[in-house]
Amino acid sequence: VVNDMLKPFALQAEQKGLELIAHIAPGVPPAIIGDPGRLQHVLANLVGNAVTFTASGHVLAELAGETRRAGCTRLPFRVGATGVGGPR
Repeated sequence: VVNDMLKPFALQAEQKGLELIAHIAPGVPPAIIGDPGRLQHVLANLVGNAVTFTASGHVLAELAGETRRAGCTRLPFRVGATGVGGPR
């Protein structure tokens, strides 16, 4: 799913000479029930900004291993880049 969400940014990254990396940690289930539209919106904003503001190097979208608590599954993700960045 993450790889599919990154496809729209692949051409822009390639044109800038950036490497666009998706890393999915072992243990992440192949399918989950959730809100794919919201996840796609958040990832699109973060990855789009990272590609736009990174002049060289790479953009990394990482999906961490799942954590379960109180009947809920959490799949933490982060987007990092070698660009100028912003405030935490």
